[in-house]
Amino acid sequence: MVEPDDLIDHLEIEFLLLADHAEAVNGKLYLMGGGWDRRAVSDFRQPQAFSVSLGVLIPWSQTNRQIPLTVTLTDADGHSIAPPFETRIVVGRPANATPGQKLRYMLSINFQMVLPQAGTYVVEARLSDTISRRITFYADAVPLLGSGEGR
Repeated sequence: MVEPDDLIDHLEIEFLLLADHAEAVNGKLYLMGGGWDRRAVSDFRQPQAFSVSLGVLIPWSQTNRQIPLTVTLTDADGHSIAPPFETRIVVGRPANATPGQKLRYMLSINFQMVLPQAGTYVVEARLSDTISRRITFYADAVPLLGSGEGR
C-alpha cells in the first residue's frame, strides 16, 4: 500500500505533450498547435520542427538540488533518431510557497530534425533515471500539393 506521504514526496512528470511550437515562460506554457499525435510529412528529407513540453512536480524535500532530465526520440524499434536532450533542473522555494507543497517546473524543447520515414515514433522524458513518461506519435507520408503524386 502507498502511504499518503509517499505520494507527496516523490518527483512526477505530470504531463508530456507535443506541439507545433511551445515556450515555457515564468511558469506558464504557451502552445501553438499542441496535443497532436500525427505528423503529416511531404518530404522525409526535410527537417521537421516541433516542440516537446513537460511539466514536472517537485516535492518540497527535493527543491534546491539538481535533478537530471533526459528527453529521447526513438523509432518504434527503439533506435535513436537524434542525440538525447540532457539537462539538469533546479527548483527553488518561492517566498510565498507553503512548506510541504509540490512545485511545478515547466519546460519546452524546440526540435528541428529529420524523421527518417513514415511510421511510429516515441518521445520519452526521464527524471533521475527512474521516473519516466512516454508519448507516441505517427509520421504519415502525404504528397506535396500539385506534385502529381498519388494521381
